[in-house]
Amino acid sequence: MTSNNNLDFGIVGIQTDNTLILCNDTFTINKINKLKKAQFLSKERELLTQLYPLKFNGSNITLKKEGSIALIQERQYKNLQLVAIYTTDLANARGAIYKAVTPKDQYIIQRTRGAYITTVLQPEAVFDLSFTIQVINLKKEHIKQLNKRLQ
Repeated sequence: MTSNNNLDFGIVGIQTDNTLILCNDTFTINKINKLKKAQFLSKERELLTQLYPLKFNGSNITLKKEGSIALIQERQYKNLQLVAIYTTDLANARGAIYKAVTPKDQYIIQRTRGAYITTVLQPEAVFDLSFTIQVINLKKEHIKQLNKRLQ
């Protein structure tokens, strides 16, 4: 079996102001040349290696020894909290404190955080989080279901 290394191969993922590309050298060279020709400004290219992990949209991407790739959203996980059945204070993603957050508002905040994590990192949990969005009259059993998924 022969291969043609001159073929472009690339998979591109774009999120907010970050671009993640899995590609061969031909794709990279063509991309760099086209960006220069168009005089388009872009961030410097970074290469994922075992010694050099990458940051992408708040995530840490690491290359493991066996060749697998791990994507971890540490900041998002740190902000994830269980919903209390009483009013409490909550920190937002930037460390500001929200005072006297009701269980209903906690529920909305945590299901949103959970939905973000699941859509990016845990697609198998999307069904559970999709169910939480349908809740209109919040009850203790809804909080228990959401907390079970958040755990």
